[in-house]
Parts: sequence; structure tokens; C-alpha cells
Amino acid sequence: MAWVSGSAKRVFQIRAPMAQVYEFLTTPDQIVEALKDLERKELLDPATARFLYKERTERGVTFRPDTTVRYSGNGTDQVQWGPHGDAPRTLTCSGSAQLRALGGGVTEVTYEENSSTDLPIPKLLAKVFKPILAREIKKDVYAYLDRVKAVIEGRST
Repeated sequence: MAWVSGSAKRVFQIRAPMAQVYEFLTTPDQIVEALKDLERKELLDPATARFLYKERTERGVTFRPDTTVRYSGNGTDQVQWGPHGDAPRTLTCSGSAQLRALGGGVTEVTYEENSSTDLPIPKLLAKVFKPILAREIKKDVYAYLDRVKAVIEGRST
């Protein structure tokens, strides 16, 4: 088994009040609306959840993402998340989102995420897969953010 990591950063706008965007990004029960291929969510407390995804095959490697994440924030414009607990997992995610009200009910989001996946491949092969999977992680994060935007904007109309 080998851990392969990637990161993504994106600045984008959501047509919704900042408080609504903040609440969404700090509430696992709402976040699941934007997650793809989620098999099961286990809410551990209002800010912490275990997410078990459907098995995936990427570039000939099959794995099943499993992670426990805790979300927190300052109550207005900063959100953070990261791994929680000692349970074995095959995916770790950490990151932050900085929110800024632009006026007219529009919020700017500066989103950064780092993800690491434990893949069932030898460590030597991980060096070959790293650039490929780093691109896949970035692509997955951007697609997730597109879904976040669609869900939140759908509520605001």
C-alpha cells in the first residue's frame, strides 16, 4: 500500500449570502448533497462525519475511499476541515475555505484542499501514479465545487 497525494485551489463565486455558504461548508448533513459516489455517511457529531464511498477503479487500480472528517470555522468567513480520530482510513482530506461577501447576495470562495489516498499498489509504482492521480484529485475537487455551487445556488432561488 502507498499513499498518493494531490491538492487543489480554486477561487469562485456563489450567488448566495455568505452565511448560507458558511453553513453549508461546515455542516456534514448538507455537504453530502454535493458528494458523488457516496455509499454511506455516518454522522459522529454535528461537525464530524465518516464518509464511505463506492469502490472506484482509476487507471487500473481499484480502491474504496473511506474517511472521517471534522469541520470547523470562525462563525462567519473561515472554514477548516481535516481528518478526525484514529480509525483506519484510505482517504484523508484537509483544507480551508475563505469567504468574502461581494454584495448583491454574492459570496467569493477561496477554496484549498489537500487529499491523500492509500492505494493498493507498491510504493515504487506510486511514484509513477503520483502525477496522474494528482491530476485526478484536482479534477475531482473542481467537480465537487461545481456541485457545491449548484446545490447552494439552487437553494437561493
